Amino acid sequence: MTKYKTKPSQLLLNFLAAHPDEQFTVSEIAERLGSDSPALSTIYRNLCELEVSGEVSRAAVQGRRDNCFRYVGAPECLRCLHMRCKNCGDITHVHESVARRILGILSDEEGFETDISQTVFTGLCRKCRGK
Repeated sequence: MTKYKTKPSQLLLNFLAAHPDEQFTVSEIAERLGSDSPALSTIYRNLCELEVSGEVSRAAVQGRRDNCFRYVGAPECLRCLHMRCKNCGDITHVHESVARRILGILSDEEGFETDISQTVFTGLCRKCRGK
C-alpha cells in the first residue's frame, strides 16, 4: 500500500524542515504552530509515521520527560554527523573533514559502517561547558 502525505503530516514536515538544526517536543510543535496545529494525538501519530519513513528522528533529551523530534531529510543533514547538547538541546553539524576521520576510524578499527544520517553524539556544547 502506497503511503501518501496527509495535510497534518505535510504541515509537520514543513515545520520541522524549516528548523533543521532544532528539535522539538510534541507540545512545543503544537505551541509553535498555534491555531494551525492539529490535535496532540494527531501530531504524535504523524511524527511516528514520519520517523518510520526516515524523515524525522526521535531522541530522548536529559532533563525532559518528552521525546524530541528533528527533521533529518535536509541534504546537509544526510551527509554529516550531529552533536546534540544534553543541557541546552542545541544541535551542531560536525565539520565534514572531522566526520570523515571519525567514520574512518570506526570502519578501520572496529569494522563498523555508520549510518551517518542517523548519528548524533550527545554531550555538552562549548557554551554549556563554560558555565
